[in-house]
Amino acid sequence: QPQIQVYGALLNGQDVFHTQFQRPSLIVIGNEGNGIASTNLQFIKHPITITAGLGGGAESLNAAVATGIIAAVYSNQRSS
Repeated sequence: QPQIQVYGALLNGQDVFHTQFQRPSLIVIGNEGNGIASTNLQFIKHPITITAGLGGGAESLNAAVATGIIAAVYSNQRSS
């Protein structure tokens, strides 16, 4: 049985638009104020970041917006 690949939305990860998601996968999103809980960081094997379109002016996105972007990228890979 394949092992679940754990991805986490962090400030210093691989650009999500250049990430090839492996399956099965789990994507962890933190909250806007604190990010992903430190107790959960140990499980993240693939840190990802949304960099395209931010123009260097934004350090973070609203969690719901980040989730939507990452889910769209993930979904587009499944359908292609």
